[in-house]
Amino acid sequence: SINDTATATPFSTVTITDTDNVTVSVTLDAAAKGVFTPTSLTDSGFTSAGGGVYNLASTTAALAQAAIRQLVFNPTDNRVAAASTEATTFTISVNDGVNTAVTNSTTTVTATSVNDAPTNVALSASTVAENTSTASALTVGALSSTDPDTGSTFTYSIVGGTDQASFQVNGANLQLKAGSTLDYEAQGSYAVTVRSTDQGGLTYDKALTINL
Repeated sequence: SINDTATATPFSTVTITDTDNVTVSVTLDAAAKGVFTPTSLTDSGFTSAGGGVYNLASTTAALAQAAIRQLVFNPTDNRVAAASTEATTFTISVNDGVNTAVTNSTTTVTATSVNDAPTNVALSASTVAENTSTASALTVGALSSTDPDTGSTFTYSIVGGTDQASFQVNGANLQLKAGSTLDYEAQGSYAVTVRSTDQGGLTYDKALTINL
């Protein structure tokens, strides 16, 4: 088992024996799950045929064994939710052109999705009408986060900005606190920094400007 940010050499102990020259193919159970690294393809002599299929041209069994052992698999990042796992199964087919091809589908790599920090915070609206009533807290807009991971959840907090004392967060809504005075002549814009924290505790801070 590896992290989805790591690589694996899944065929390091594979043995190929045949008195004739052989062709070899390696097929992923789903092409979207990952790729063999370009360097390992160049070094081994395997080529991508597309769709998760990789082929090695006819060569001796000894050279084919050496070639397949050089393949390095790079799982696709963030295909599943953080801390979840995804298994990739490889089918090896060896054909000497004389007998029926020999296949093996026992090689599997399990990748665990690593939690990544959010990469951005957006606010659905950043303008408030002057003299709007703030008898109760006034919602400026809804906060949302961009994150490389699938299925991440976020909490929001105020962590800075010149006018942070005027703001609060309610769920995913950025609000001006009750009693705030919205007078353009006195203050035309407000600065606040919002923090997005994902379910794994990783954060991203975004400086926002709210205009009247």
